Amino acid sequence: MSVTGDIFTNGVAGSSSTRSKLACAACRQNKVRCLRNEGLDHACMRCLRYGLACTAPPINKRRGRPRRESSNGNSKTTSYTPPLASASSLDPAHSFWSMERSLGHFSQDILPSSSNGINTNEIHHNLAPTLTTNSNLHHMIIAQPDAIPSFPVAQSSPLSSEAEATGPNRNLDLSEYLDPADRPIHLAGPNAPFFLNNTPKSPTIEGDENSLSELRDDPEAEATALVKLFHDRLNHLVAVLDYKLHTLSYLRRTSTVLFTAVIAVASKFSRPDLHHSLLSHAQTLLTRSINNGVTDVAVVQSIMILMYWKLPADTSSWRKIGIAIRMGYQLYWHVPRTQSLPKDDTAARKILNAERTWMCLFCFDRSLSHMYGLPAVIQPNHLMDPANWAREHTYIGPSVDVHLASSIELCKLKDQWRAICDSTTQSSAYNDAALDSVLAQSEALLCRYWRKEAPPIGFEYEKEHVGLWSTLDFMLVLKRHYLEASPNDPIRIDACLSYASRITDQIDEVANNGDLEIMQDTSSVMASSLTVLLRKMFHLSSLTQKTLIINLLRRILTAYTRAAGMEHNTAPAYVARFVQRTLRAIGMESKAGSPMREQAGISDGMLGGEQPDFMAQLQQFMVMPDETTALNDEDYW
Repeated sequence: MSVTGDIFTNGVAGSSSTRSKLACAACRQNKVRCLRNEGLDHACMRCLRYGLACTAPPINKRRGRPRRESSNGNSKTTSYTPPLASASSLDPAHSFWSMERSLGHFSQDILPSSSNGINTNEIHHNLAPTLTTNSNLHHMIIAQPDAIPSFPVAQSSPLSSEAEATGPNRNLDLSEYLDPADRPIHLAGPNAPFFLNNTPKSPTIEGDENSLSELRDDPEAEATALVKLFHDRLNHLVAVLDYKLHTLSYLRRTSTVLFTAVIAVASKFSRPDLHHSLLSHAQTLLTRSINNGVTDVAVVQSIMILMYWKLPADTSSWRKIGIAIRMGYQLYWHVPRTQSLPKDDTAARKILNAERTWMCLFCFDRSLSHMYGLPAVIQPNHLMDPANWAREHTYIGPSVDVHLASSIELCKLKDQWRAICDSTTQSSAYNDAALDSVLAQSEALLCRYWRKEAPPIGFEYEKEHVGLWSTLDFMLVLKRHYLEASPNDPIRIDACLSYASRITDQIDEVANNGDLEIMQDTSSVMASSLTVLLRKMFHLSSLTQKTLIINLLRRILTAYTRAAGMEHNTAPAYVARFVQRTLRAIGMESKAGSPMREQAGISDGMLGGEQPDFMAQLQQFMVMPDETTALNDEDYW
């Protein structure tokens, strides 16, 4: 073996994961620790993980004049005294870098060599974080020229999953948080899809038997029924799993976390007596996986599933979806696939599984961004074209991918509208033209997907009322901006009421097919926004428009009351009580007069002295007691 190879592969004896004395070219360029296990043919662990060529760095020639040779042929060692610096001119940053410049000569010429059993690299590493000034260093050298000062040894953080499970900092791995767009890695990395070529090893999370033990009567039969229920009734709302790939046996074999999350969510709607224990167990497994550094597609899917069907008081969605997005970037999902799908059906479905998960994360990211009013994370150019992607694999059979493509196109329209709203341009002509453009694109989206007579291939119209509701809700937002420019215009009020009526029709459809009770916060946000808008328009409307508004609110209340049933802490129950309070407030305001209408300069005499005929419908809500005294409605909203 060459001398260079000996230096390049040598590490600390007796350690399964060691730091080499000489970092490889890739690790040196990215300025990270070069760690390697014994018996890995001289390839460091970072290069193995990312598929890089692990090569020794070029040897730099020593700068300066060559050493003088003594008469016996040995190189002559000269003493070196580091320059002194005044304490007043030193700050921590200056002291550290000054020490670094002088420490090379210090370790070579003053400290004993490594041949005496002392590792100079380790001494250099130990001295760096402790010494503060060059003057202190010089004082120590002069006072004790032959002594090695004792400093605490900083433990390095192993990179492998095996070392992470046993090391003192097993949850700390700084290399995992490097920029995924690191150019040297991309240039020398493997071909996409990265998530198949470089799948990191994940520690096993026990818990499969514990999940089945919660199903007391017939575990196998109940687990099969719960997984089937998830695919039949729940999966189309999140569009994250493939029913032909994610079978019961596949889930149990590949991921205990995802298997437990699926049966926990499904039990909420079929076995509520088991839901609490299964949900607690699923959250425990997920938290343990995240803390242990498990990074795979199943963990990301578990996060999305548990966040969509979360408890009403759970406010961790924004943070946990952020963790899932980081995992997606770490797995290189943001690099689009360039080659065609393999002919093998299972292999193709596994590739599509990761791509579908990334696109679902895009929708979650945009939904929470609009909900919280915070910036989105995933860039649009980090996705494949959703429509082409969905059409590419329609030959494999029915899937939720066309639904996912329509959702992504709607999210991009919302991004476009948000950019217009955030624009510094104050021209009304520009805003009106931009509004017309986005509204026309929304109408085109409706015509492209929601054609009842001839829907796109793979698009089940009867199961897509939720998507139609979301699109109409966005179009109502655009119409509301028209109304804000001229709030007393009855034509613009009629336009908003027209979209409100179409949305109420979709709410009835969703309530009839049972999706309203499983939509969770998505329906809560859209229904509450519609309720608030109707209340604002009520005081500016004519008597005919007021009657229509009251009828729409009563229909919404009926749908959500039916979906809530006897439950009080579900999303439909919160919305039902909110609509009920809104009707009560409208009734009280109408009885006491209309302050908003008086501010707008509209009096009852302008309406020909007509008397309101909707007060009888509001009377029943005005006498109903407030049911939110012992409930946490304020915390939910």
